[in-house]
Amino acid sequence: MMRAADRRPSDRAAMMEALESRVLLSVAAPDAPVPFVYVGLEPAATRPVVVYTEGVVGSETGVVTGNRFGEGFVSPAALGVSEYERFRNIGTGSFEIEYRDGIGFDNLFSAEFQNERGFAAGWASAFNDGFGYAAGLIVERPEAATLDALQGNWQYFLYRIPVAGSTGFAYAGTLSFGGGFASQVLTNTGGGGIAIIRSIEITETGSNGVFTDNTGNRWYVSADGATLITVDATTNDGFVSIGMAIRASPDATTDDLSSIYRMTEIRGAGLTTAPLLSSTTFRLNANGTADFLDTEDLDDGTVTVLRSGTWASSGGNVELFDTDGTRTAFTSSVGSTALAINNIRGPISSGATISLFGLAVQMPDPFPAGTDPLAVQLATGELTTGRPLVYELRADNNWYVTDLLAETGSDLLPGSITQIEVFNDPVTGRVTAVVNVAGDNVTLFNRDPASGDWSEQRVVPVNQAADPITGNVQIVTRAGQDGVFGSADDRVWLVGLRADGALVAYVQTGEINADGEGVWRFENITGTQLTAFGRTMPQLAGPIQAFVTPWDGIHVVGVDAGGNIQSLWFAPGLVNGWRVDNLSVIAGTPFMQASSLEVWVQPYGGINIIGTTAANQPVVTWWTPGFGPNWESDNMFDIVPEDAQTLAGQSIVTLVDSTGSVAFVAFRPGSVELFAYRWDRTTDTWTAGAIDVESPDEAAVAIAALRSGVGSNDAFYLFANAGDDGYAVYTLPRGSDVWRLDSLSTIAVPS
Repeated sequence: MMRAADRRPSDRAAMMEALESRVLLSVAAPDAPVPFVYVGLEPAATRPVVVYTEGVVGSETGVVTGNRFGEGFVSPAALGVSEYERFRNIGTGSFEIEYRDGIGFDNLFSAEFQNERGFAAGWASAFNDGFGYAAGLIVERPEAATLDALQGNWQYFLYRIPVAGSTGFAYAGTLSFGGGFASQVLTNTGGGGIAIIRSIEITETGSNGVFTDNTGNRWYVSADGATLITVDATTNDGFVSIGMAIRASPDATTDDLSSIYRMTEIRGAGLTTAPLLSSTTFRLNANGTADFLDTEDLDDGTVTVLRSGTWASSGGNVELFDTDGTRTAFTSSVGSTALAINNIRGPISSGATISLFGLAVQMPDPFPAGTDPLAVQLATGELTTGRPLVYELRADNNWYVTDLLAETGSDLLPGSITQIEVFNDPVTGRVTAVVNVAGDNVTLFNRDPASGDWSEQRVVPVNQAADPITGNVQIVTRAGQDGVFGSADDRVWLVGLRADGALVAYVQTGEINADGEGVWRFENITGTQLTAFGRTMPQLAGPIQAFVTPWDGIHVVGVDAGGNIQSLWFAPGLVNGWRVDNLSVIAGTPFMQASSLEVWVQPYGGINIIGTTAANQPVVTWWTPGFGPNWESDNMFDIVPEDAQTLAGQSIVTLVDSTGSVAFVAFRPGSVELFAYRWDRTTDTWTAGAIDVESPDEAAVAIAALRSGVGSNDAFYLFANAGDDGYAVYTLPRGSDVWRLDSLSTIAVPS
């Protein structure tokens, strides 16, 4: 555990800032409730049975509503706490489905079918401690679909189980629709089953892409039109089955197929033959090699290659070869990220072809070439020497530190640098460090994305002479001329206070000069946007915090000498300049300390401003769309009175997980103990308590200037001033409850 010590912050070190704004939004989520269907095999008393679920996933909560059906399409039951309950995006190409069925499965199903918008074809599976398993397919359903969605030729895969026994067989073949009729030609892929050749007729079209045929089977088309899944839960023909049809992609290229995949497979064997169900993570490399990866390590941010192999493709058919001679055959899918399993041939020693059913789905590569695994980099500066330093966690899982003055040969005087921040420049595509130089103009250090070399740029606005920011620089990114976030037209604003207290900004024009550097203009917000329209610039006594709302409004908040939270803001369509609002008066917020405020903007636009009172009690001043000009204020001592503790206001940060739940974290006043207030988005409840920390390095005792970051591996990071020991980093891997504390100054390798 962390050593207890009463250390005071050093005044020799600059505050640290994370790369991205500390408004950490949740992972991309659907913008409306998503209809879905799950078809799968789950254990009964003596054998697997087919069940399926039709439901809707709430866009903000992930809570599922709908009905669950069992074998024979009987007894639809409303989903509740005893069935599928909630989807949770865990940020590594996966969803977890919290599930309670009373049988003994782990509560979490994992379904690897994440994409940028909703759910493509994917799978879900889970084991219990005995022989039982559950496995199936999930797709997002369309708002509506007609027979046109079914027309044409499909590659068809089926897993079929006799009602009277437990041994299932996998089939592969073709499915051809013309009008409301279709023909199926299926061959068993592993021996031991008879071929299936039959015709069907679609007799009913339902809502959200569901069709029923004349045999009682149900068919579901995916929202993207790339996949059909089918369920035969009737027992009158002696069999139950689940199936999948895809449009084969004969034109799939090596680049199309090269990716990391997660696969689940159901082997055509009885319950006594293990493994009946297994899952594998593998990577198809563009050079024809393949790596079989440790899934848990990958989710925790480390690539561990268990063994290697090769792969080849032709006409959309993919073969993956393991080192022991095992071969798995896939068919690639048009317009999707899925590989459907054709069959598998066992090791060379046996050579038998095994009946197999399953799906491999692409997941986002957590470490694409040239990209650091940590989406948040850290910039620090030691003011006694004025050395601006950039720390970064790279793909080899090691920390590195770069001295920007030494790296670039800059003639900036050490000691003149008052602040350093880092951001990803959407205009130039570079990592850029902003160095605030007292009495001079803003200086940028840009990293070339190809070579990794840093260069220096003095910002000279195109519209006037340099007008330095002497207060804390804030970095925000607004949508560009097209008004769309995430486009190449986005612009960065460097916002701060001038020596006379005026609010000023350097704003990107969107142009790039001959040296590949961004071009900037200067804007005196106080002069042109406030006083020009008769408004008074409040005299802010503490640091400012800037943020952008989902509708591209830009806001700056700070505490004035009277302890009031002042908000300066502008939104598209607003005429006659920026507005100034005293949020404390509007919300009834008590007197606030002039220390750092923390801001959390929710995906739907809710704004939460966190600070501390004179008694160090945390208070949230908040607004949500629909409030109009009104704001509310809540003291956490009133929300969780039994567990509340005081916080050091200058160290409050927010940590937002992929479900949208949030934690406000800070040091206790005069202590090295970290304390958190947590809000669960699903239950809308608050809890509070100390954070558990382990420190293998007793010399690393973080004491002040807490800052937060989130990695692309969905890990959380807290960075802090460690006094005479330099800087410290707390790391919380995804899925862990215990933070690790390390001396960043000690472990970082000079770059």
